[in-house]
Amino acid sequence: MLIPFRLLVTGQRYSEMHLRDPRLLLGIVAWAALLWRARRDTNHRDTTRIARLQALAGFFLIALLAWSLQSGVYRYAIPLEMLGCLGFVLMLEWLPPRRLDSGTIIACLLAIAATFPATWGRSHFKSAFVDVQMPPLPGGSMLVLSGTSALAYAVTALPDDVAAISIENNFMQPDRCTNLQAVAEHRIATHTGPLWLLREAAAEGGSGERDAARFYGLAVSGACLTVTSNIDDLKLCPLRRDPRPVLCALFVSAPGR
Repeated sequence: MLIPFRLLVTGQRYSEMHLRDPRLLLGIVAWAALLWRARRDTNHRDTTRIARLQALAGFFLIALLAWSLQSGVYRYAIPLEMLGCLGFVLMLEWLPPRRLDSGTIIACLLAIAATFPATWGRSHFKSAFVDVQMPPLPGGSMLVLSGTSALAYAVTALPDDVAAISIENNFMQPDRCTNLQAVAEHRIATHTGPLWLLREAAAEGGSGERDAARFYGLAVSGACLTVTSNIDDLKLCPLRRDPRPVLCALFVSAPGR
């Protein structure tokens, strides 16, 4: 349970990105204080309020312990981060009425100043959340996504007669023959129209492109087209089929399973 204290120092111990965040520690202190206050306040006992505080505090503390033992990856603790803030604000209600507003503002500003948030590569909000200009594609084309880069947002710019399918991502790997992998392989094998690989502009010859050629026989066969996007620079590359053995022969006979 040292994680909340370690998160007071900027680092990557619990995240892919650098971060520093006091909210889990504030939540522990706040919910523990709220429980203590609720049990000692015999003059104004609101049983319903006490029961709710106990339920929230119990969930926060038990879930925090489970998260620290099972994961420790900070982005999975975002609901706990929110509950920590709730407990912190509820604890500030102990302040006298005239000082509550100013005390809350000061405490929140101090918490913000102590926080170094991770962005995880996300873009800032803009007038157009997703703006993708896809070059014209022949009817009946299929777009193939290979690799772990987040490219699915570009699929929103495809016309209705162009399909998109992923062959490699966080859930699907060429060396794991799952039903989902088998269906993807079957769809590509039976597709009769043009095939295109969507990739990041800087990922030429990257692992996604290599795995598409190695495991699926889908090799880039010409000049890539530019896809204009407000999120990332993308390329759309024509693919050719090279002979390759079926990866998921056990499942291909019944792709809808």
